[in-house]
Amino acid sequence: MNDVKITVDQVVASAKLQLRIQGTSDDVYLRMLAMEGEKEIATKQTLIKKTAILPISSSRSTLPLGIYEINWIRYENGVDDYVYPHSGDNPFFDVDNRTDPSNSAKLTIDVNGGYVFHQTDLEYTTCRISYIGLDVDDYGEVKIPESHERALRNYLCYQYTLAESDKYNQYVIESYKRDWIANYNKVRGRDAKPGMQELRRLSLMWNSLLPGRAGIQRYDIKPKQ
Repeated sequence: MNDVKITVDQVVASAKLQLRIQGTSDDVYLRMLAMEGEKEIATKQTLIKKTAILPISSSRSTLPLGIYEINWIRYENGVDDYVYPHSGDNPFFDVDNRTDPSNSAKLTIDVNGGYVFHQTDLEYTTCRISYIGLDVDDYGEVKIPESHERALRNYLCYQYTLAESDKYNQYVIESYKRDWIANYNKVRGRDAKPGMQELRRLSLMWNSLLPGRAGIQRYDIKPKQ
């Protein structure tokens, strides 16, 4: 998790330069492809440890973007104030971090759909969360490992030329595909390979940032000319 980070916009700019794309009309689509490519790579090198204070309104709190794993949630009311979900199968929680779950039975929560749902009779107005997730800056910009840049650039070029196959010959498309696969394998060989539960969490994390990909074509999200 100590890799130098770059922004998604830097990856998009690199791909646009290689594809000789001018203007910004394709930027939304290319940004989506960059995050989709990082989801395909599926490593934990994108993640950092973070904390945040979440407001509680109508018995719920909105989770930060890009959560991979929640270490703990607590109310600032004393010693035994850590809380955990009703179900121990919640994919976002690292249940191994529970030092003494019996101390947490007084207050329980649900985590679902990007929210923390608190007890309705809760008297607190904020909660503190410790989690592992994407490195997102104050402007909502996702940062990714610099070592992934070449693979992601190839992924963008491959998917873009595939979508615009009437403008690119098959040799160019296949060349980008081969470069993507080769650099994907290099990244996956270098980074630690996640297990099945970790892959599930990574998929949920990236899905929370991506628009529905199934059935969406480039022109469905490309800005109007």
